[in-house]
Amino acid sequence: MHLRLFGIHIIPTLHCTFWTTRLKPKNFKNKIIRKLNGWFWQHCVSATLCISPESEKQLREICPNLNSPVFQARPTYLKAAFSEIQPPSQSSKQFHLLFAGRLEENKGVLELYETAKLLEKSHPGVFKWHICGTGSLTKILEQQISANQSSEYFMLKGHLNRDQMLTYFSLSHIFLIPTRQDFAEGLNKVAIEGVLAGRPVIVSKYIPATDILGDAVIVADKIDASCLSELIVLLYEKPEKYFQAISSTQTVQDIFLILNIAGKWH
Repeated sequence: MHLRLFGIHIIPTLHCTFWTTRLKPKNFKNKIIRKLNGWFWQHCVSATLCISPESEKQLREICPNLNSPVFQARPTYLKAAFSEIQPPSQSSKQFHLLFAGRLEENKGVLELYETAKLLEKSHPGVFKWHICGTGSLTKILEQQISANQSSEYFMLKGHLNRDQMLTYFSLSHIFLIPTRQDFAEGLNKVAIEGVLAGRPVIVSKYIPATDILGDAVIVADKIDASCLSELIVLLYEKPEKYFQAISSTQTVQDIFLILNIAGKWH
């Protein structure tokens, strides 16, 4: 409030939600935090940028008398960048799965590893996992992969540059974003990039993706090996389901694509 006296305007950008989608905390501590946030937005904020409808919805819930404008700002990408991505291979007997992001517990990476082991038992040699990124779980995963001799099907690629990522985009058949309930994600950009790459995207129900991406994503009701493997096998064994999922991605791509602009794709 005092900053306005000096002509300084506060314009927050909400990349996360205030609480995990579908899991609003009801304890006393969080109620106090929501009250304080509501007071702040009511009296101190000049405008707000939100990444998703869910983030705006939660903001208006904690501050029902909000008197400053709210703008939803979507990530945008160069159309030409995604034109380099090849369609998924139909000739290979292998099915390639992609995760891109931080290797942290709340990103569901350990659940992916358990899913990979389960699928290797049921479909030996079929599913190949490409895990792109780094994080606090890197060493732990390296140790588990070594102990279980699973490096042939669960591969840690580390941090990749743009051209390397596009290579794995082209190689992949499915993108996976299994964010856990303990991370209040506003909108996962990799889900958008998977849709723009024309790939089926399996997302956690705790990501507010369907508000924007609709049927272009497949929502996993549980983040565990049983549920994730069931969805993956369905897309692998039912080509009509797989290509229907690809067709669904085309219905929302124009929301995020621009023809040309100065700058780089990221």
